[in-house]
Amino acid sequence: MHSFTSPRGSLIQVIHSHHHDKKNNALGKLAAGKLPILKNADRYDLVAVLTERQRRHLLDENIASENIVAIPNPFHGVIGTAAETRRRERGIIVSRLSGIKRLDHAILALASSTSPIVPTLDIYGDGKQRKPLERYIADLDVEERVRLHGHDPDARSHFARSSFSLLTSRTEGQSLMLVESMANGCIPIAYDIDYGPSDIITDGVDGFLVPAGRPDDLARALDTFLDMDEEGVAAMRGAALETSKRFSADTIAAKWADALHRVVSASSVERTEASAMVSALLVEVSTVDDRLIFSVRVDGLGPGAMAWAKLALVGRRSSGYMRLPMQVSSQEHSVLLRGELAIDRLVLGSSGVLDLFLDVRIDDARTRTRLEAGNHPEPVPVGDLEVYATKHGNASIRRAG
Repeated sequence: MHSFTSPRGSLIQVIHSHHHDKKNNALGKLAAGKLPILKNADRYDLVAVLTERQRRHLLDENIASENIVAIPNPFHGVIGTAAETRRRERGIIVSRLSGIKRLDHAILALASSTSPIVPTLDIYGDGKQRKPLERYIADLDVEERVRLHGHDPDARSHFARSSFSLLTSRTEGQSLMLVESMANGCIPIAYDIDYGPSDIITDGVDGFLVPAGRPDDLARALDTFLDMDEEGVAAMRGAALETSKRFSADTIAAKWADALHRVVSASSVERTEASAMVSALLVEVSTVDDRLIFSVRVDGLGPGAMAWAKLALVGRRSSGYMRLPMQVSSQEHSVLLRGELAIDRLVLGSSGVLDLFLDVRIDDARTRTRLEAGNHPEPVPVGDLEVYATKHGNASIRRAG
């Protein structure tokens, strides 16, 4: 779909989960399902993610451009009007029972609690981890306090009767479970993971954020909540209700309306015409200590026509993809750009080849141009890698030898 163009239509893509490979969060190692989207992100009129934190990360990693926005998923349930008093010890999790949810961390935190108020935990959901979790509950001798209820189509209703919820996932796109919990005055205690919790919870005000992957800290946050006085808990429940209103269907619909209005109001620019204007040539590639220095010449542009430029390193048949910003070093007769990258940040992927492109914004058009190798017919060694000219005279990086 990223190749779709129409003078009467706009192309919009929503990303619902983490953009990194779950098994390897190295810069440039993108999730296979996200790679076709993200390496062509500039071709879309709009790319939406669910959290501001993910939007910032995509910008910081130079993957996204100014066409990215953060718009959360809407909460379609009923938001409470008052924080009802409920038994302090009652905890809840609504989740599939899978390894990525790390429910064993939640169970261990509950078992490690030292509060005089002894917490309980009701877990609604099913999955492959049910049997291992049952054994773990037995090993910790908390069968009387942790209950696996399996799938319950009415699981949402239990938030209103629960005092706190736990979220211990490795990653999330946003986690509507947190909003669901807060909309019912049920206080969330969550790992500060990518993505969602820090965009929803203000630590100590409407919930608790805990360093990810640390059950001991989760237990301490739970004890803090259990030992709070009633006035403090009531204030926290009220704050949670207010926070949940930011995610109401009407509020999120208004955000989408604003974003769509900006897209359709923008002037239409033929990207193919912008691409034809640009010629990019690799002038020099060198190494300084452990860094790779690229110098690129761009022809066909007048002074000030280019808003930004980024060198794109696109893995051939692999998940390797990254971009680095290029700075203008000279603009006398043609635009000269310079950029540098730590060699150990290169991710070649299974194919062992990265093809080099120049991404530029010219006026309102974002375009990608293959980087010509120029006067570099012989490979240039870069550690155990080399920059070389393909048979078509373009610049690429591969493993040496």
